[in-house]
Amino acid sequence: MISELLFENFKLFGKTTRFSGLRKVNLLTGVNGRGKSSALQSLLLFKQTLLRSRSSRQVFLSGSFVDLGNAADVKHVDASVTKPIRIGFRVDKTSYIYTLGISGENNQLLDIKRFESSGNLQMSIDIDDNTIFHDLVPETGKINKLVLPFQDVIYISAERIGPKMSFSPSSDDWIDKRGEHTIQMLYERQYDKVDDSIIEGMNDIFYDIDEDELSPTVNDVLNFWMTKMFGSSSATVRYIEAANIYALGISTEQKSGKAVFKPTNVGFGYSYALPILIAGLTAPKGSILIVENPEAHLHPSAQSMITKFLGLVANCGVQVFIETHSEHILNALRVMVVQKNMEAQDINVMYFDRELENFFESIVIEDNGKLDHWPANFFDQAEKDLNVLLGI
Repeated sequence: MISELLFENFKLFGKTTRFSGLRKVNLLTGVNGRGKSSALQSLLLFKQTLLRSRSSRQVFLSGSFVDLGNAADVKHVDASVTKPIRIGFRVDKTSYIYTLGISGENNQLLDIKRFESSGNLQMSIDIDDNTIFHDLVPETGKINKLVLPFQDVIYISAERIGPKMSFSPSSDDWIDKRGEHTIQMLYERQYDKVDDSIIEGMNDIFYDIDEDELSPTVNDVLNFWMTKMFGSSSATVRYIEAANIYALGISTEQKSGKAVFKPTNVGFGYSYALPILIAGLTAPKGSILIVENPEAHLHPSAQSMITKFLGLVANCGVQVFIETHSEHILNALRVMVVQKNMEAQDINVMYFDRELENFFESIVIEDNGKLDHWPANFFDQAEKDLNVLLGI
């Protein structure tokens, strides 16, 4: 699990900036344009580089997850030409720090100039044309593969795939950022058994589960959560060989019984929630799940429910990062703490504001669900509007 991120001269982070105290669930909230997305993009840059090449001495600025433009776009505006970009990660007791420079040949790339590690690994390497930048073997100092403290990063962006009736097959073995490939994954893994801890966590959250009726398959657990979010509903996927497509259907409860509808006829909420649910159910332990704006197109009660789902995924060994502007997402985590479905110390709330010198401050959820402090402009617009309406 990543416990700290470090930046220097990366986008708006000019001076050395550390995001410490990362936990199982990390909630990034606050003012637009203050670094929430930039912090998460550091993980995505290295992941998409791994997908392109495991022996690269360069970081790809454009790829499967993010497109950050050219090198000038990602370097802090006040950094001189000679100042490098530094990005670092701390996992357990080991830090991994990469010093990056602008490539002389292609401004869509950043050259890895130096790699440093400290903690369990002790190494400092200047990267040159003769270095094969690969996996680190601490006993010998040999490098065989790109050294990263994480491999599995799953990213569901705010711009998810909207209602769509059919999906083309993909040969990629990862979930795309818009979540389109999750429909194929559902088809291929619908009968896989989910981890026992997921079912145990669901029993802790809901007390009316009939374990004899709920099979622990990806498909059935998915439909359980869909019903909790939208009322009695389910998703079905079939492969049409003649057309080489996957067709998605959404079943909802009607007066005459359940009826199957095309996704285009049931609203955006289903389509926006499905990639998050499928990604969470299929994410391997030890992986990182990044979700932007899980609240998009969802009713407040569904926002609360999908947050509880993500909390459960985190309890099962997946580190979760959530970027949100919804107080319902925050409050759902607080409710999970009060109801003993999550430990308070497993949640990290980060509030970003233009007025903060270090870009963000941490807000602690206490064991009783209360926050240790409530900064100005932190989910307080409803109260401000209510005061106006009441003439206060």
